[in-house]
Amino acid sequence: MSELRHDKVYAVPLSTADQPDAPAVALTGKTQIGWILQLVHTRRWALHCDGKHKLSNDKWLLTTYCSHEVRQNKNSDCKSHAKGIVHSLRPLIYMLGKGIEGIGDVIHGLKAMEFVARTCGQ
Repeated sequence: MSELRHDKVYAVPLSTADQPDAPAVALTGKTQIGWILQLVHTRRWALHCDGKHKLSNDKWLLTTYCSHEVRQNKNSDCKSHAKGIVHSLRPLIYMLGKGIEGIGDVIHGLKAMEFVARTCGQ
């Protein structure tokens, strides 16, 4: 973790056996790795996986694996924002692939997240 930089994007080095049918690469960054490691120690969280079809040029699809945070803001937390419910999206893994959100593509991103958690969490 100490060698990672905030201004870099890193490809998750998965084995060829973990590749989906169509070519794909999972990407992440230092901040995203930190969020993944936080989730490892959290009992309840949801994962949101979604392909960005409008960004696709019919050749590559960007799929994001994200977690959501919903919390209650109080006036004492931040004077510039009113109190209320605040929602934040935390992207964890970005996957560029030639697949179209098939099961193999989704599993590839999940294996990338697991690899990051096991490798960087030590």
